[in-house]
Amino acid sequence: MGRRYRLVSLNFNNVTRFSAVGLIILAMCLSGCRVIPEPGPSSNVTFAAPIETPLLPVLIGKTDGSCAQGQRVSYVWPRLPESYGKGQGEGIGDLGDLVLEELWPISVPRDNLVACADEQVLFNLFLPQGGDQDPGASGTVNLERCTARLDLWAHFEARDAYGEPIPLHTEYLKPILRKGASIESADEAGDMSLSWSIPPSILKEPDNSFVLRLTLEFGEAEDMPTVSFAFVLMVAQEGSTDEILNLSSQVSDAAWSGDEEVLSEIFPEWDIGLSDKVMPYNVHAPGTGKTLLWKTPGKTFTLKEEPEPKLWVTSFGPSVDGPYAEVSTYYEVQVQDDSSRVKEVWAVEETINLRNDDSGDGSEDKSWKVFMLTRSSVLLETTDPHALPGLNTFPEINVSEKDDLHVLRVGPFYQARPWDGRKWSHDGKYVAFPGVSKGEERSSKTLGTSALGSEGTRVGALCQTSRRIADSYLSSVWAICPDDGTGVRLFAVDSSSSIEMLDWARDGSKVRFMVMGLMTAGPYVDESGYWVVEVDLDSLEVQDIAFVRYPSVPPYPADLLVAEDGQTIVFRHLHDLWKVNMETKEALRVADDLPTWDGLLILSYSPSGLFAAYGQAFDVGKMGYVSYDLTSGETYQVEVNPSQVRLPLGLRHGAQIEPDWAYFWGFSPQDEVVVELCRHDELNYGESSSVPAGGVSLCLYTPQGDLKHVIPMPTSDEKDRIGPFAWSPSGDKLAMVSGPLGEIFSEEIGFDVRYVVPKEIWIWDRSKGEAEKLCDILVQFNFDRPQYVGVESIEWIETGRGGPQALEAWFLWDPETGTPEQKGIRVDLDGNVDMIERVCPYSEEGKALLGAIGDITFVAEPVEGSTVNAFNVVAKIGANQSGEKEGKEILITENGPLRIDHVVIENDKMVMTGQTPDEYGNGSYWIYVIYGDGSPASSYD
Repeated sequence: MGRRYRLVSLNFNNVTRFSAVGLIILAMCLSGCRVIPEPGPSSNVTFAAPIETPLLPVLIGKTDGSCAQGQRVSYVWPRLPESYGKGQGEGIGDLGDLVLEELWPISVPRDNLVACADEQVLFNLFLPQGGDQDPGASGTVNLERCTARLDLWAHFEARDAYGEPIPLHTEYLKPILRKGASIESADEAGDMSLSWSIPPSILKEPDNSFVLRLTLEFGEAEDMPTVSFAFVLMVAQEGSTDEILNLSSQVSDAAWSGDEEVLSEIFPEWDIGLSDKVMPYNVHAPGTGKTLLWKTPGKTFTLKEEPEPKLWVTSFGPSVDGPYAEVSTYYEVQVQDDSSRVKEVWAVEETINLRNDDSGDGSEDKSWKVFMLTRSSVLLETTDPHALPGLNTFPEINVSEKDDLHVLRVGPFYQARPWDGRKWSHDGKYVAFPGVSKGEERSSKTLGTSALGSEGTRVGALCQTSRRIADSYLSSVWAICPDDGTGVRLFAVDSSSSIEMLDWARDGSKVRFMVMGLMTAGPYVDESGYWVVEVDLDSLEVQDIAFVRYPSVPPYPADLLVAEDGQTIVFRHLHDLWKVNMETKEALRVADDLPTWDGLLILSYSPSGLFAAYGQAFDVGKMGYVSYDLTSGETYQVEVNPSQVRLPLGLRHGAQIEPDWAYFWGFSPQDEVVVELCRHDELNYGESSSVPAGGVSLCLYTPQGDLKHVIPMPTSDEKDRIGPFAWSPSGDKLAMVSGPLGEIFSEEIGFDVRYVVPKEIWIWDRSKGEAEKLCDILVQFNFDRPQYVGVESIEWIETGRGGPQALEAWFLWDPETGTPEQKGIRVDLDGNVDMIERVCPYSEEGKALLGAIGDITFVAEPVEGSTVNAFNVVAKIGANQSGEKEGKEILITENGPLRIDHVVIENDKMVMTGQTPDEYGNGSYWIYVIYGDGSPASSYD
């Protein structure tokens, strides 16, 4: 059963103004409830606050050169009245204790503790409430009766364990109490502290990396609170961390002062390589020359005092070349262009890698040297009035009218991955998408994982771990209404989690998505897995649909299916196949025996969403497929023996080539499994699979393995093969390209590549059970360049109302033609053939066609002299695709060119994802929504 959390609107007299977005309320009430910030007069975006985090203890581990916040891996903890805000739904405060069961391999924090062999590790515990409780009260925290047990495992053993292994070392620590302390008043000692000396016995282990678990029990009764934390501990050589930090500091100082002599001594290869088109805030040394120095003609660089740069040892370990270490830091740099006087602020992550090598003189002395330094950066602010704003800005919606076009620009985003999904509501009013963008400064009174360790808290000041650029941003879900230019941020969590769009509910007011990763907020805090969520657009109510827990998950679900009715989603995690019912809020594991094939397995789903299948080689020469009934959970293993598939006499056309191989293509529109019979010696070999160049016949099976139809090669020429094919939407007809096989040797892969030379187009009619020739393909191909001879795609298109009326076949585009035009044919169902052209959708050498809405064609035009694939996006109104009629041009990207990542045209609107093509750092992402008069649209993405 899912849980509900209702957001609460509060009225404030005093609010903070942000020019980029307008009025945004950033505070949360002291009880922990969430706030819907009320936008100001100039704002067109409403921001819902990040989802709540339960009140739980925090443990900080600290050494001389590192600091890390422990990862809670198990607990039974009293649920405080403040755990969730008032009005969060019925019964939230009466759910009993907060419970987390330990799951192996246990989760560990991203920051490592690095300690010298003779060093003590200090642990400080911070409670979300005062530690001086009534010892006799059930469920309270009694610090005086606390016991602390430390367990230690080798990292390589713990990370692969699916059950708790026997620890290398176990020890009980004595707590040091601070009676009456609380999170608001705690100093560096917290509510309780513990110290631990690294035992000499673990120094004999072959590896220096360990998983450490510290378990705290507050009393002996079963209902007394308990909590366990995990860390990764790396043991360095005696005195190494001080030397490493000192050398790293010298490198940073020398880069700013320009002291090349010091750099050459500490980092011998620092100036190797070229520095053309590289700036100091985006380098990879050695390799980028003297750009390691903060000196560039025409630029003035200033290191900002806040946030204060601080070096942390983040990794330490052995290697074949001796011990190595990694040091990280974060800082911000102000850059001024001396001619234009434009000022910018850049955020910089810097990583320094060191190695303890032999001195080279034959002595036993070794010294630490830097062997690599990398900097990555993002633009935070700029005073250039013509440029897009930097990432220190909350996303805003910019609305502009460009003649006959409406253009909405949403951003900036630190990340907006196209494959995470762009979904229109069923009424076409809203488009929803995930993105990572600037987060609010969290209140110091908001306790829990997402607040502790952030600015404004004493714990955050105590545990200043190595900061990352991504720490300033939130993963969130947005819904934008192009008609009135408004939007709302529906949901937000820590940027360490990723979000995948699923769909809108049929009533059009609820957005559904999946959150993946280690949860840092919400009802599943500290659990890693897949969380299916629904948010109401009007009330901003968050509905928990289902959660599937695993020790670790990738940033995206594998083989995701959203059923057409929107009521079911299916996804895969390694060997497991899961189905989630959105109505009953239940997650069901359908199968647990899927292969992974080193990550190369790809599942196909039937259009109805009732079946899943994949191709399988059962043994040498034995091919087929495995299918799953997603309703019953039954599995079917179907072997296809090509030599035993017999054609009906009436379908045989002259001499037939005997196939000896079967290839699984997926499903037909009528839930049939499509298997192509072919010759093994006519396969094209790839890194992940081998695909037939052409087929002898196509077989249609039921998912259970019954053969329904055989579609043979329709010609009598034994050299002909079935090439690209396409189903009509109903599945009643199948269009096929046929022709003889060609062959060319590919130097890139070292194999012959075979292809079907297009000769004819045939249509197989299900009702007749046979194929008829539609037309001949009378096109002159350049056989001097055979790698570009063939059909790229064939598809059914609508020429009017009432279903597909024609076919379009596009031929491979040859970049050496010198033009971006791609040729094809359009064939009516009566056999009439017309030659057609378009700007090649994937032409890197010239223009790229993005799509069309009626008589509006969108083209990406390369920027002359650009070294980063920058494109201006131009709308051509009244122009045809071949360019014979130019029409009126409208520049969409008036604030500068973009890298075009993704385009989808739907509901007569184009949604485009672009990234600023910054030559010196990582560019910001922007979402464009463009539409005209609502004419029929087409996309070439």
